[in-house]
Amino acid sequence: MGEFAAARWAPGSLRYMRDVIEVCEGWGWDWAYHAFREANVWDVERGMDASSGRVAMSTKERMLRSYMARNR
Repeated sequence: MGEFAAARWAPGSLRYMRDVIEVCEGWGWDWAYHAFREANVWDVERGMDASSGRVAMSTKERMLRSYMARNR
């Protein structure tokens, strides 16, 4: 599968991202989160609202890291 993303402040975006990853993982498909750090809208190292800056570890970042850790 190609890249996917969700605006970090979009309602339901965490659930959407988790669902996409679960489908990919279930079928054994490779996946990539789109534009990591490229644009504020997709930057998972920021909080969930449009005006937030970097946070220690956002919920989305924690979720992505948990799936990526499976590849070690």
